[in-house]
Amino acid sequence: LHVSFAGIMSAEVDSGKNFRSAYYGSLGFREEEKVINQLDALLKEEPIDILKLQDFCLKHSLPLFYRSLVWKLLSKYEPVHKDKETYKFIISQRREEFHDLKSALRVIESSQTICHISLKTSSPNHSLKAEDIVTMYCIQHDILNIIHYSDRVDLCAMAQPFLEWYKDEMDVYYVFSGFASLWSSIFHLENMIKEFYHFLYNLDPLVYHHLESLQAFSSIPFNRWYGSCFASDLPLAELEILWDRVIAGSWVVVIFVSLSIVLYYKRQLLMTSNYKNLPEKDSSLIVQQGLEMWMTMEVTNIFHHTRKVNNFSNI
Repeated sequence: LHVSFAGIMSAEVDSGKNFRSAYYGSLGFREEEKVINQLDALLKEEPIDILKLQDFCLKHSLPLFYRSLVWKLLSKYEPVHKDKETYKFIISQRREEFHDLKSALRVIESSQTICHISLKTSSPNHSLKAEDIVTMYCIQHDILNIIHYSDRVDLCAMAQPFLEWYKDEMDVYYVFSGFASLWSSIFHLENMIKEFYHFLYNLDPLVYHHLESLQAFSSIPFNRWYGSCFASDLPLAELEILWDRVIAGSWVVVIFVSLSIVLYYKRQLLMTSNYKNLPEKDSSLIVQQGLEMWMTMEVTNIFHHTRKVNNFSNI
């Protein structure tokens, strides 16, 4: 990559612009700088406008430095008001509730009433495991005795990434809880599968009819993909990019990632009906293609598929 520092310095003298901004612009980072400035402005509002923040996340992947805070806000864990007394009061209430939930967890564990779930991974940074986080969530939402085993498995898969992303266990719990509550409010497996068929038919009728003729749709792991919001399949780096959109309220973006997987393996699928697990080395490209297809649908509205559910824009 060749950069003309003389040209940059000359421009600085003429325009008085910040040297660092000009340098990053020459490297192609100017657009990213605009995105960061836009996000900075949103986070400085009093109170922070959650609807604007959702709209931002639907259009952009969050910069790494901001993701933790933005997710806390969108999960309704972090207060939108900057007033110190209000903030202190809300967080103290959260902390008290969190400790009560942990105490309830220990009581239930001692009575051995939990159906334990075996996970492939755990986090050495936390005393709480994904299963513990899910149990606390079930206690808080009064579903411990009615939740299906398969739903617990999906929630555990969904909780595990938060143990990797957040150091503080209270942050882990409340951001997961907000995300899981959102997903449960907009997730409907049968509808999502129907939409998958609809979009695949429009995007690639050849693949659609081929899979239909072989009755191969039943081999696609919709339950795992959609139930865990891809937590069971995607590496953390790609998962957080996808979840930037989900935590802002979009469930259709998840469908487009699944479409991207199927279309990525188009050649293999046309020769067979077998689905193979998503190779980690290809996941970045697959997620990116899924997001691009989803954004194209959003911008052109080619499928006339804009909906409002629970005050979230599910496009």
